[in-house]
Amino acid sequence: MVDDLDIKLILIRELQRNGRETYVNLAKKLMVVEGTIRKRVKDLLEKNIIEIVALPNLKNLDYNFIGIMEIQGSK
Repeated sequence: MVDDLDIKLILIRELQRNGRETYVNLAKKLMVVEGTIRKRVKDLLEKNIIEIVALPNLKNLDYNFIGIMEIQGSK
């Protein structure tokens, strides 16, 4: 059985893959009802745990440089 934390983590991972994925499709992937996904995404956004943004595809924009950065938090 998937608990609340698992759903949040899986939901975040799915949104990272495709931030425009529909709630219906996310619900099917996570085997929960659409309303659950809608509520969780709303909660995650309101708590500033996630934000949904657009990222440019630099390769398709003819940029030939890739930078790698690591960020570590202290907690």
